[in-house]
Amino acid sequence: MAATSESLGSCPDRAGGSPWWVQLGYPPFEAGPDHLPRPGQVVRHYRRLKRRPDGKRWTQADLARALGVTERYVNLMEHHDEGFDSFSRRRFLAEILAIPPVLLGLAELPGVRQQTATLQAPAVISRPAIDMEQVARRLSALNRKGDLSTAGPELPLIEATLSGLYEALPFAKGDQPHLKRLLVGYHTLAGSVLRDEQQPQRALEHLNKAVGWANSLQQETLLAFALYRRMTALIEFGQIERALQDELRVRRLLPNLPADLRVALLLRGALAQARTEEAQRQPGRVLVLLDEAAAWLGEALAGSGEDHYHLPLSRERFQIDRAAVLLALNWPRETLDSLPTRQLSGMTRANVYAELLAAEAYARLGEYEQAAALGLEAVPVAHAIRSQVNLDRARRLVERLAASPFGSAPEVARLRLLLNQPGRGRGRTL
Repeated sequence: MAATSESLGSCPDRAGGSPWWVQLGYPPFEAGPDHLPRPGQVVRHYRRLKRRPDGKRWTQADLARALGVTERYVNLMEHHDEGFDSFSRRRFLAEILAIPPVLLGLAELPGVRQQTATLQAPAVISRPAIDMEQVARRLSALNRKGDLSTAGPELPLIEATLSGLYEALPFAKGDQPHLKRLLVGYHTLAGSVLRDEQQPQRALEHLNKAVGWANSLQQETLLAFALYRRMTALIEFGQIERALQDELRVRRLLPNLPADLRVALLLRGALAQARTEEAQRQPGRVLVLLDEAAAWLGEALAGSGEDHYHLPLSRERFQIDRAAVLLALNWPRETLDSLPTRQLSGMTRANVYAELLAAEAYARLGEYEQAAALGLEAVPVAHAIRSQVNLDRARRLVERLAASPFGSAPEVARLRLLLNQPGRGRGRTL
């Protein structure tokens, strides 16, 4: 039974006038009208005790993101006790901030039925409350946001949700498979966000957990999706041997996978192969994988309305990923021929990626002015969406331009300024 104003009515004076929460060893929060401590003060206290991955305290902004409300709303909660009329919200706050449930009226105060009983430790919630349907909807929304631009600002919410899922896992029983699928989804999302922010260690920690949970469920499509996300990160971080190990593992799963996932994995496998020295000499294996992906594209696009794995597949996206493979083979002309002739509607990050692929291809062809122009278009957008992976691609482009006969051009200096990367052009200081 949860604590109520009736059940706690005589508690404040039981042991010499101190509030019952002080007698139990909790901080001296002000009393509210329901014989409970003021919930805003409780939340503020435990919010300040919680630490982010970087070791800093949770701010009101962090809690706002976790709750899906504004920072001003959290301020009203903490200072004016607003927004606590929902028991589901109190339970969520208790879970993510590690608040003893009794302080928020979510557990019975020991001894309320026997007034002479000695005070004991507060009861705990026997089963953490989590609305898995709501968590699943949130995952879909965050993945869509990541596909369109970036889900980076939502990382505290993603990690808070993961914490809630782990706390609920021991109590899930029949819901465990659903909860584990959500763990795979949130870990792959966190890993993708951190890959985009170029944080290899944290990204791979999440992606390794995603692969582990997917493997435990023995669901081939879910495992293949987790491996796809991990391969993407490993290639980006230059860990090609590990990416090829995943590619070999995925190859055994391919016959049983839906077409869209098969296309995505074939493209990633081709990119990993293209980064090897052998492929630079003999690209035949890479081209076979590209042809196989193209052969499945029609079926994949026909079924793309049933996207359960958040793969933003389109003909244009296929062309961009194919162009990346061709550029890895150092075929710049073919790269330009492969890229789509129009931008993807609303897909900001993919469009920046395509522009930088084109810029790099032009630079390798010696068309430096066109390369710089595309870089100047892409960099401000990459900054706006906080895409560190694309900013790093732009930095590599600048290094190539700076080492070229075009290195002393003002466009290169402008690119350096936009990237906050001071350096030298060819023959003069910029």
